[in-house]
Amino acid sequence: MAFQWGFTRRHQRRPRPTPFPTRMRRCSPLALGITLSVLSGCKPDDVVQPHTVAQTSGADLADVSDPTPSTIALQHLTSLAGPAPVAAEITTTVGALPDMVAFTPDGKTVLVANEGEPNDAYTIDPEGSVSVIDIHNINAPLARTASFVRYNGKEDDLRAAGIRIFGPNASAAQDFEPEYITTDASGRTAYVTLQENNAIAIVDLASASVQQVVSLGYKDHSVVPLDVSDRDGPGNGPAINIRTWPVPLFGMYQPDGIASYTVGGRTYLVTANEGDSRSWAGFTEDVRVSALPHPLNPNIFTNTACGGSCRSRAGGDCFRPSGRLA
Repeated sequence: MAFQWGFTRRHQRRPRPTPFPTRMRRCSPLALGITLSVLSGCKPDDVVQPHTVAQTSGADLADVSDPTPSTIALQHLTSLAGPAPVAAEITTTVGALPDMVAFTPDGKTVLVANEGEPNDAYTIDPEGSVSVIDIHNINAPLARTASFVRYNGKEDDLRAAGIRIFGPNASAAQDFEPEYITTDASGRTAYVTLQENNAIAIVDLASASVQQVVSLGYKDHSVVPLDVSDRDGPGNGPAINIRTWPVPLFGMYQPDGIASYTVGGRTYLVTANEGDSRSWAGFTEDVRVSALPHPLNPNIFTNTACGGSCRSRAGGDCFRPSGRLA
């Protein structure tokens, strides 16, 4: 039995290219789009080739995000006879704006990260969630949703625990945007990256429920090197300047991709810490150091620490290292 999955993200502002990163092995050359070409002898997760279909009409892009549930399609390979494989398509409903799909190790459960991104004006912000789809009977898949609704009203507690909740007027469930999923070796527990929140959600698959949301904390860039600027080269252009900084400078992990492995009975997570910001027409958190509303402390951010001569911006409201930390 082999599967391909696909989904339609209606009103998507930024359709991602195809294919997404996935577990592809040499035994599973697949054609893009809706067609499917499979070699026999592969496990279900060997033959997953995701693809995205995004409507691109002006009307759809004007509205952008749709808070209603979406649909994914599972293609069940029914025959290898003849010139081309035959696949039956089975659809099931999941959460808003699915972003990534994964199988459990036994290939019997499909997991969907429903990102629930806002529209560009940030006037519509769907709730993020994780769909858990039992495909023991592929002709009648059973979908359940692991929701974050129980965290609504606890936003202050989450922030105190180091979890970022910061979207305009967003509840916790709206602010959480699941990106990527991995499971432990048993397939009983899923780990879901919440990139914008700098956190990971732990999901119990038997009950299809979120058990915990864990903050990832901060990196200390006096220890962990960082290239802090894209304007520290000739002519105020970019330069490679990866180094530690002897100032109180911290950065978030904000993982996108995630994988897991087990050693000695313990599960370890490996994350691709992309780092990201929300930057929409209706809301952005992007700001340069030179435009901060409060000045940096010149007793801490000295010329030596910043790697160059420092000057105040016009008006003296911001301490800006010239051509360095800006």
